[in-house]
Amino acid sequence: MPRPTLIERAFELARMGATMSQIRAQLRRDGYELVNEQLTGRVIARQLRAAGAAPNPRPHTRMPAPRRKQPIGAAQVIAESNTSDQDG
Repeated sequence: MPRPTLIERAFELARMGATMSQIRAQLRRDGYELVNEQLTGRVIARQLRAAGAAPNPRPHTRMPAPRRKQPIGAAQVIAESNTSDQDG
């Protein structure tokens, strides 16, 4: 299988959640040349950031987002206070 182009590899790394500096460093480690020259510009940077924010087709390669606590609604607070009053 042929090696992906620098741009293809950059998008793979972006989809895995890598930042621009991480992408550049990894591409150099992978042996790509002229990394800065090919990844210079606002358009490519914006596209790579968008690729990182898009849903990942391979979720096992990306860390899951932290869970958010659900806000407690007024009805739940009242119900909880009523049950604690009955226990006492």
